[in-house]
This record gives sequence, structure tokens and C-alpha cells, in this order.
Amino acid sequence: MFNDDDYISTYTDQQAIEDGVLVAVQAWGLSFNGTVIDRMTTTLYEHMLGMANETENKFDFIKHLISERLTNAYDPDGDGYLIVIPEKGTEERLWLVQNERNNYTLMFPSDY
Repeated sequence: MFNDDDYISTYTDQQAIEDGVLVAVQAWGLSFNGTVIDRMTTTLYEHMLGMANETENKFDFIKHLISERLTNAYDPDGDGYLIVIPEKGTEERLWLVQNERNNYTLMFPSDY
């Protein structure tokens, strides 16, 4: 459908990390159905950081929060590209979107 000449520009994963759009989270060991969650949008990351209290380990808090939310995640199209993590209480819906590394990026839908 498209070839390389059709693209005006590209924005790589590395550029997004360097620019602060994405946070590398592969070290947290999170996955969904065997696919690693290796990126998170900075918007979501900062939101979750703000939820942790001053005395707890913020990374452990975020990892636990994500793990808990993943238990209700589902693949609406069955193709593994977009995974929906439903709302929970006052927490917004989240998405896992397959990225260029064939892993997942966790984000708010508005970050897409």
C-alpha cells in the first residue's frame, strides 16, 4: 500500500525517548499475553507518579497498579494490535498499542 517514498517523515522510538514523549519501562518486567510492555507515554507515567504517596517506592507502586489493571485487559479485534484496559473506579481507560519493537506501549487513548 505504501512504500518508503510515501512517507514525509518518521519519528523513531529512540527519538521519542530522547524527546521525553516515551519512557522506557522494559526493566519492570511487565507483559500482556507474552508480549513485553516496554514503553509508556510520559503523560501516563507522570500521572501515575502523582498517585503514589511520598513514603512508597514509586516504581513498585506503578508496576503494581499496572499489573492489577492488566487483569481486566482485552483485545477487542483479536489481532493483538490494540489492547483495551477498562476504567477502574476513577481511573481512566488505558490502551496497550503494539509498537515498532513488536512490544507494547502503555498510554491514555488521548496520547495516541
